Amino acid sequence: MEHETTIISMATQKGGSGKTMLTHILALALTGKNEGKKVMVIDADPQGSLLLYNKYAKKSRKDNDHKPPYALEACTLEDLRNTIKKSYGLYDYIFIDVPGTLHQEGVRAAFLLCDFIFLPVLPDVSDFDAALNTIEVIKEIKAEKQKNDSDLKYFCFLNQAEPNRVSTKMLLEAWESTNVPNVPRPMLRYEKYKTLKMDTVNILDNANWGHEEFSLNAFFEAFTNILSNH
Repeated sequence: MEHETTIISMATQKGGSGKTMLTHILALALTGKNEGKKVMVIDADPQGSLLLYNKYAKKSRKDNDHKPPYALEACTLEDLRNTIKKSYGLYDYIFIDVPGTLHQEGVRAAFLLCDFIFLPVLPDVSDFDAALNTIEVIKEIKAEKQKNDSDLKYFCFLNQAEPNRVSTKMLLEAWESTNVPNVPRPMLRYEKYKTLKMDTVNILDNANWGHEEFSLNAFFEAFTNILSNH
């Protein structure tokens, strides 16, 4: 069955922002019971972190044939366009995990293929400044796409937020003053999320929700609302 495919990537100029982990979590949520979407994740980062996640999951389950609920494929940035061309229309969403720098050759071309770019920002002023610099590059890519009658939407979101910490409050104040497009719900910092790299289960499919699941669901609903309304 043909699907209208939406292509998504995470962008950052700083390592450790959580872009790969977030790609994994969002792909799990979109393939979960409530959404039931067909999702492909392309690991185009030479570090191959998503492939390592899959390796961890197999080891954790003691099952070498275990696979994530989304389609996972590794490719180089040079082969990315051809990989997407072969898969376009077969999936509702394709996520591209790119290297954590905008300066690596091929990253800009990867972003030209995207419909949405999300920028995870840690609750730190230096991360916010880096995100603003990244947005300037993304604006150039957006303008380039618009010349070809297509578009690129971008949104920042606060990752690993701790609402009661001063650093988080200061960042939210800076956020409001710049009018940067953003996901209105933060991704909160919880230890449970870290274990997901060793599993391939959407935690929102669990029957018994704790505060981690409720906060993750709030972020996920805000994320999917942006995909639906833009």
